Amino acid sequence: MLPLLAAMAMGAPAAADGIQFEVSPHVCTLERKARHCVLSVDARWRASSPESLCLLITDRPDVLRCWEQLRAGTYTLALSISADLGLELRDPTLHRLLAERAIRVIREATLYRRRRREPWDVLF
Repeated sequence: MLPLLAAMAMGAPAAADGIQFEVSPHVCTLERKARHCVLSVDARWRASSPESLCLLITDRPDVLRCWEQLRAGTYTLALSISADLGLELRDPTLHRLLAERAIRVIREATLYRRRRREPWDVLF
């Protein structure tokens, strides 16, 4: 499932049964010595017809928010994460997955970047 989440994080909003689902931000960059990424996430969905659905974090049993017979919804949550995280929209029975999006956690690239020159190089 993780490759699907990674592809969805970079692509257009997921659409299933006429539902458009967006999550922002979709990437969090950890600073050099940070262990967790702290961020405020906005989840938004729209549908062409009234829908009843629930928002969940992938692989966790708790429902964050449910909506009954609406065409759109938003939800903001504060997160502290250290690894990629998926958000899902499911039907109220939680049996059918309607859309999912991912938030990717990446480490600051300077940890792995090589210097352009050695500190002892002498330029004339």
